[in-house]
Amino acid sequence: EHVCQQLASLAPPTARLVVSGVVNALGELGEGDQLVEVGLMRFFAWCLVQPALKAVFCDLMLEERTAVVSCLQRCLLNSSTSPSLPAAQLHCVQAIKSLLDPSITLRDGGEDSEVVLADSLPDKESLAAFFELLVSHLGTDSTWACVEYTLETIKFALGNSYTLALLQTTQLSSTTRPCYA
Repeated sequence: EHVCQQLASLAPPTARLVVSGVVNALGELGEGDQLVEVGLMRFFAWCLVQPALKAVFCDLMLEERTAVVSCLQRCLLNSSTSPSLPAAQLHCVQAIKSLLDPSITLRDGGEDSEVVLADSLPDKESLAAFFELLVSHLGTDSTWACVEYTLETIKFALGNSYTLALLQTTQLSSTTRPCYA
């Protein structure tokens, strides 16, 4: 418990090392590392529920978007060459949901909603990449629990006018258009 409290209250430079270390470790996983991937994704999802670590991660996305998105893509878009366990996929979707959650922020709730959004969500391009991943993930042969959580995450994004507009734009420009019926 003390370790978790210490991790949640790391100073930004140290928090950045932790978050980028997790992303780098996910990027370097080999074919037989599915159990390690589950643990790393679980830890990654936990990190993004912590406001300080999420803020550092959003900043990291500005510099290393391609590397981060490819790690998440590798996990979510399960292929025969790189299969991910359903638990890893579920934690990956949980991590994305935390990134879409404006209530996970360093700001106080009484402030201007636009300022809170600006400080609590990743940049527009990163959000669009996350939405593309979520929509593409619906076309995979994932477990029902993972598909259900992915749909719940997309539904969660509909609750905010900014993420709703971005999700709509992403859907219209996407080559993958699932049927939500």
